[in-house]
Amino acid sequence: MSAYVADRRGVRFLRLAAAVLASVAVLLPGCTARRFDPPIPSDGWREIARGDWDDLDAAVEVACMRHEIARVSAADEPTGDAGSRRRVFTLVTAGSEPVSIQATGQGVTDPGDIVLTVRVGHFGDERRERAIARTLSRRLRDLAGVTVAPLRP
Repeated sequence: MSAYVADRRGVRFLRLAAAVLASVAVLLPGCTARRFDPPIPSDGWREIARGDWDDLDAAVEVACMRHEIARVSAADEPTGDAGSRRRVFTLVTAGSEPVSIQATGQGVTDPGDIVLTVRVGHFGDERRERAIARTLSRRLRDLAGVTVAPLRP
């Protein structure tokens, strides 16, 4: 083997080694560990709506239709206060995220104030929580004091 061929092989090896080192130097910073702040679970979005307590189920049905949510269950829970009532809805989104709607009413007169607490996902999604709460609040307001009301767009 001549010295010329051996020298060319050495140059090829050096070029290949330089290319590998350059690509490792470029790609390596992308593989370093970055600081990760775990998501903090939220308490959900809270809103006060005015409406009739018996229209709560109808308002939840409208929210389900508008926000692609399916109702799983609804249950009345004791509050400990003689004049208040609480109803908890368990739902699920089209993406299989859990949704919880908790409604608490003070007194037994209708229409009255209903405190709505909406929570979407395991860690909360404020934008969707707010949108669902506003849909519920609007529908309760539309149905307050009447038997039926048209759906608004």
